[in-house]
Amino acid sequence: MPHRRRSIVFTLATLAVGAAGAFAVQPADEPPRAVHLASAESSANGEGALYLPWLGNGEPPAVTVRSVAQLGGLFWDAVIDGDTIYAGMGPHLASLREDEAGRLDLLGRSEMLRANLFGLDRAGGLVYAAGGSEGLVVFDVSDPSRPRVVSRTRLRGPAIDVAVGGDLAYVAAGGAGLSILDVSDPAAPREIGSLFGPQVARRLAVGGGFAYVLGQLEGSIWVIDVRDPRRPSAVPRILDQAYDLVLSGPHLYVSGIEGLLVYDVTDPARPTKLGGESFALPGALAIDGDVVFQAYFGDLWAYDVSDPTAPSRIAEINLELDPQTETAGIVAQNGRLVVAATSPEAFARPERPDLVGFGVNLVALDASDPTAITSTARLPWTPALEGSCAQQEAIAFCTTSYGLEVLDLSDTRRAQSLVSSAGRMSLPLASPPVLSANYLFGLVFGAAGAPGTRARKLVVADVTRPDRPQPVAELELPPETGPYGRALSLDGSMLYVSEGGLRRIDVSDPAHPVDDGPIAGLEEVRSYVVTAGHAFVLEDRQLRIASLEGSQAVTVARVPVQAAHDASGPGLVLAGPDHVFVATAYGGLDVIDVSDPTEATVVGRVPDDALSEPRWPLTSIFLGAGFLITTGSDVQVFDVTDVEHPSLVLRYQGPDSVRAARAIVSGAAWRAPYLYASYERGDLDYVVGPFALEIRRHGVASVGTRSTAVQRGGR
Repeated sequence: MPHRRRSIVFTLATLAVGAAGAFAVQPADEPPRAVHLASAESSANGEGALYLPWLGNGEPPAVTVRSVAQLGGLFWDAVIDGDTIYAGMGPHLASLREDEAGRLDLLGRSEMLRANLFGLDRAGGLVYAAGGSEGLVVFDVSDPSRPRVVSRTRLRGPAIDVAVGGDLAYVAAGGAGLSILDVSDPAAPREIGSLFGPQVARRLAVGGGFAYVLGQLEGSIWVIDVRDPRRPSAVPRILDQAYDLVLSGPHLYVSGIEGLLVYDVTDPARPTKLGGESFALPGALAIDGDVVFQAYFGDLWAYDVSDPTAPSRIAEINLELDPQTETAGIVAQNGRLVVAATSPEAFARPERPDLVGFGVNLVALDASDPTAITSTARLPWTPALEGSCAQQEAIAFCTTSYGLEVLDLSDTRRAQSLVSSAGRMSLPLASPPVLSANYLFGLVFGAAGAPGTRARKLVVADVTRPDRPQPVAELELPPETGPYGRALSLDGSMLYVSEGGLRRIDVSDPAHPVDDGPIAGLEEVRSYVVTAGHAFVLEDRQLRIASLEGSQAVTVARVPVQAAHDASGPGLVLAGPDHVFVATAYGGLDVIDVSDPTEATVVGRVPDDALSEPRWPLTSIFLGAGFLITTGSDVQVFDVTDVEHPSLVLRYQGPDSVRAARAIVSGAAWRAPYLYASYERGDLDYVVGPFALEIRRHGVASVGTRSTAVQRGGR
């Protein structure tokens, strides 16, 4: 029978990832034509694109979207197999190894499941995971770079923890209590026994023919006789208000409000308290030989338990976790430790921690000498993105609440953060950045000054090494005085900042930016883009085009568009070769030919959907692979391969958990065919993601994997 060498602390929740909706829209000026409803095309994880009747000519556009991955995600547990670490990373099983630079390198991850993975155990070449609403999930890890799902067995309650011994798997199944499964055929586990308990089962340890199950509410430990796995039976509970437990031989170690306690369970029906450490805090536990490790928030302690009647503390280390994190689980094996840390929001909001996606960490430590534990590697957490990311090939530079995030998107299976905590926090940008060659430009805001104002400055960073952005210059700017001073647009060696009007900064020498001052003649600039010496400024239902050759903006054209400045928020402007695209908050799109700015005209249009709610606020806009993509309360995909006949081909409201919470896309990055989108729910400060959404065009030749080099407009 198994005993547990690691621990996980859990608050009940699951992350659901489900069906997506999409529809096709009639191109402008074409009569409607009725066709049959196209059926949903399901993917491996249950998602598909559902099309409404196509009203245009020809066949319905074959464009689909599905969630294929989540970057970061909640860490709850890990197991160690030689030099490989397997961890539940949100809805994936991830495989990692330490590199010489002190990082945990992401080798690969499994397909995206419909729920977070919680407790893990390993047997042979398999990893067994408690997968919440997915039940018991078995993975083949014979190829660590490609963990593969072998089976999923749903239970009567959410699977929260698991222990495997021989041909049996014991699962703490929430309100359904203990579930015992025969896993002699890992491809087809079957439940052979179960027992409802007095509480929600969230943790367990198994050994000597007995299971020790920790409840969710009062923290009671109840003992279950599993010598006959088909007929488990309960014996009296041991302790109330426990936080975690771990079993080693005849000794059960319990972390709770009384500290670290040791019980002799030679007779499980009559456990005997042997000793304890009253100064210990109620944290996650793991045991390796004669040493018990306990983690609580950002601290780790080691206790010598060679004499179980008198545990003694022999070491303490601060884990230097990222902001907003605390320890959730810990595993110890042969002098190695792995600590999983997650956001305290997941503990504070047990009703929906599936919507918490920031503040997660995985830390590896060397405990070969338990009196001198050292941190050896860590996996940086991936916070939610805010606004559009500046991109250079496969590297995305994104704004987050915690500063600059740098993502390597070259391989979706291994996409991850490149920056450490220090690297991210050194550039706390308050606006989406822009890139020029190897330099990144962003705004940083200071404390509020006079009523209605905030200090601000331009920060320039050298990103020649994306994993180590280095600030090289700062330029103080006039204080922000309204809702305009956060949008940047780069045109050659000139950087423009909205501030009611526009301010021009010469960045021909990025290390020494020069403020050229404001440009007269432009007011209330919110959404705009500057390209080829012209500013394209979205005003109320018109696009103003102004020449910026001198210090005075000279209007050369005004083009009527659909986008309005109203309660739905402004539209977004994007410039591509010879065309400017203006997206509205109601699903509309205008394509303006600006090859001659003085004769600019609308050449293509997708009408606003007057019956729909606004996609407010629009947060990002991207152009590439024949698509124009906007994000807001949903993701909208326009086919712009023919700019004179654009069409809205798909609308995606996100995975089930996101759609149910009425969340919006807070920020995104695009590397065809993947859109990396973070979601937030503003009323409760929930954040999640970023998810990798695969957007594909079927039945036509591939259009490549690089997005078109474009200027992103500010908002």
